[in-house]
Amino acid sequence: MDRRSNQKTDLYLFIRKYFTQEPEGLSHCDRPDLIFNLDEKVIGIEHTRMYRTLGQVSGLEPHSQLAVQHRIVQGALEEYLTLCSRKLWLLAYFEDVTTYKKRESQGVANLMAQVVYEKVVHTTHSPGEIAWHEMESWRYRKAGREFPDGVKRISFQIVDDNPELELWGPAHTIMVPHLSADGVKERIST
Repeated sequence: MDRRSNQKTDLYLFIRKYFTQEPEGLSHCDRPDLIFNLDEKVIGIEHTRMYRTLGQVSGLEPHSQLAVQHRIVQGALEEYLTLCSRKLWLLAYFEDVTTYKKRESQGVANLMAQVVYEKVVHTTHSPGEIAWHEMESWRYRKAGREFPDGVKRISFQIVDDNPELELWGPAHTIMVPHLSADGVKERIST
């Protein structure tokens, strides 16, 4: 398949996922890549797929590293849940280029869970409060404290009042706790 064909396939998957029927005026263009009409508005979507390669050992390629980063954050969540019941929306900001090996992921995950746990138990939270708490690698290292290798920063929000918002992930994924078709339609309409 060529690039344009892959792009069309991705955009059709988006349409099928978020709309019960194909929107009016649907057309594939170049700028933007997809145009359609919705509630008397013209909506344009630009499709981007990013690839990076290091040209080195396959396990160090970005795709492999992203998989290990996801495994690290998932392992950290599992370990954290054995230590604490507070619900978090957590984003881990990894270095631009990491060189994790699979066998290292559990150790990094355990340290991440421990660092997060120590911060959470010393963080006050009032119901309804929305506050992001930051932990930065350089601050920890400057103070002589351990911080997970390859992680620049960890940000979290306590979401005990809204447990459905609990989510842990690498920041590059720009994850949201819940995205529904109705929510997408509402934002597009707005």
